[in-house]
Amino acid sequence: MPPSVLLHHPHIAQNLGSVARVMANFGLADLRLIAPRCDPADPLAVSVAAAGAGVLAAARVYPDLDAAAADLQHLYATTALDRALPLPRLHPRVLAGELRARDRRRVGLLFGPEPHGLDYEALARADAVVSIPTDPGCRALNLAQAVCVCAWEWAAAGALPPPTAPAPAPRAEFERFLSRLYLRLDAVGWAAEPGLRARVRRNLRCTLRRAGPTRAELHTLAGVVEALGRP
Repeated sequence: MPPSVLLHHPHIAQNLGSVARVMANFGLADLRLIAPRCDPADPLAVSVAAAGAGVLAAARVYPDLDAAAADLQHLYATTALDRALPLPRLHPRVLAGELRARDRRRVGLLFGPEPHGLDYEALARADAVVSIPTDPGCRALNLAQAVCVCAWEWAAAGALPPPTAPAPAPRAEFERFLSRLYLRLDAVGWAAEPGLRARVRRNLRCTLRRAGPTRAELHTLAGVVEALGRP
């Protein structure tokens, strides 16, 4: 199953068109726009999309990242910067191998807004971070160029055998479990200081995402959380 492309708050119409064209070049069709700052129907976007106009026209708009990634089992976030997050960091070629090994799962590639890229909260929702090697003096790629590199690597990798590990739960179920866990922690006053609270939540999210819990495992964890809250 080809990966979905998620654009977080894209700002420039021409970039939307260029991303749609690149996706069409390499056989990707599922474009998801998260609270876009520009209109995918803008004539500038449509003209740049060229043969990718169908991809652009079919793009779905979501209010936030959680909604856009709710049905995905894996999410990879791209960034040009070194971020202090406890997440695996992948080269695009390694990413391509992982994507191909997960051809039967729902996988998304997340790209940040043009002015500044993804923030900590968005990166923390990913299973791994992808960094495209560039010259240190000019690290950030244009949005469509970054999509192009990842899409080409995926297309060039070819199909690999299907995965043998159990598939993780959809992200919407994972987020529901996290919300229950956070509520329980708040109820007992753990890590209540605002700055510490945000950092602890990010670390918990990253730790659990690395584990990739299945639906059954999430159900077990939810039972543990409920049991610990009883008198």
